[in-house]
Amino acid sequence: MVIRLEESTVVIIVIFHILGVIAAFYALFQSRTPQGMVAWAIGLVTFPLIALPVFLLFGKRRPSGYLEFDVLKEYPINSHDLVKHFENKVDFLTLSEHPYMAGNDIKLLIDGKTTFHSMLQSIDEAKEYVLLQMYIFRTDAVGKKFAEALSKKAREGVKVYLLYDNHAIFMKPSVLKELEKAGVKFGSHSPGKRSKFYLNFRNHRKLLIVDGKVGYWGGVNIGLDYVGALPEIGYWRDTNVRVTGPAVMLGQTEFAKDWNWSKKDKLDVRWEVAEPTGNTSLIIHNSNPIGPEAMNLLQHVEMINSAKERIWIANPYVVPPQQIMDALSIAAIKHLDVRVIAPLKSDNDYVSGAAEMYYERLLKYGIKVYRYQKGMMHQKVMLIDDKLGIVGSSNLDFRSMFINFENGIITNDKKFLLELEAMLKQDFNDSIEMALEDYKLQSFYKKFRTRVLNAFAPIM
Repeated sequence: MVIRLEESTVVIIVIFHILGVIAAFYALFQSRTPQGMVAWAIGLVTFPLIALPVFLLFGKRRPSGYLEFDVLKEYPINSHDLVKHFENKVDFLTLSEHPYMAGNDIKLLIDGKTTFHSMLQSIDEAKEYVLLQMYIFRTDAVGKKFAEALSKKAREGVKVYLLYDNHAIFMKPSVLKELEKAGVKFGSHSPGKRSKFYLNFRNHRKLLIVDGKVGYWGGVNIGLDYVGALPEIGYWRDTNVRVTGPAVMLGQTEFAKDWNWSKKDKLDVRWEVAEPTGNTSLIIHNSNPIGPEAMNLLQHVEMINSAKERIWIANPYVVPPQQIMDALSIAAIKHLDVRVIAPLKSDNDYVSGAAEMYYERLLKYGIKVYRYQKGMMHQKVMLIDDKLGIVGSSNLDFRSMFINFENGIITNDKKFLLELEAMLKQDFNDSIEMALEDYKLQSFYKKFRTRVLNAFAPIM
């Protein structure tokens, strides 16, 4: 019996090693980064018993069918109404899917309470339809408020569409049934069959569109943690924006793409472009992992490279690809004011641990690194000189740059940029500035742990 058990164990190990080698070859052709390719190949060949199950979760190839859907052909959108609001600006348009659109009004929303209050008010004022897309939707006190608001509007005859990522949904089935009973239509983002078992190609976007006239973008998901109501997390710092005007229609077209991919049916909404509401020009920034290039990465690198004076970045997960590290390092060498602010206490201990090595490298190049100590900082904001402000859903990590669906806004509005500057200055005041000596004095265990976690940064 002992011999048979040993023989069966050997057979299993051999099979795993063979499958590990096969998967390693697959990873060589499917990985989107050299770092990811090397990490997968080494792990699959060396530790197949551990790496192979993980690869099956993370290593799925890109899904298909997303780019084939043409919103302008499928819906009665008057392209002339869109084009007449376009602006011919050239400082960032080379890689952007959408151009600047004029005639908008934008409002900065600092923190979850302010954002949720504004969003719920917009939902309550909806006359025709509500489009809500969330990565995380919890069934807690905050989630129930939104569920009740959506159900109420649906019962009033307003068309309500809810789109969520089926990996990150935290909504009880009973709540989904109540939403469906009220008339809410919902769909889940599915990158392929058995997608609940795949952790890549997630829809990380956060978006609310009301009547094609009001739109919300930013980092806030729906849950109590985003209002700082969970003691184990504490105060939660986040940033969103509220937009009105013609640009909202571009957000609606992106929702339509995601909805079609999820449900394969059309939205029953109006497609008239909203009238101008202000003087703000902005870009609706969307990225996806379907195309041959990592456009989100290229867009971030282009924005960083366009800087002449300063680059201020606020992001919760700073484990960037080498291209972004190089761009930031070059900017610092050129004596630009480069600052990065990240949370001191994170909700993700593994990513936070991996980020320590990046902070040390940034400091070596003279980049200022701040650690937000008032609570968890989850905002995704970037300020370039006095010319570009970015608020969105993208983390500064491999997932957002290569394999997630992300969105946000980019604007050159002077008034908004001043508000963004004042907001970030307050965040710097609520932070501690790190020094290179802080990392030199770390214990051997912490340094070792950081380097081990850093090795897995491309697949975190």
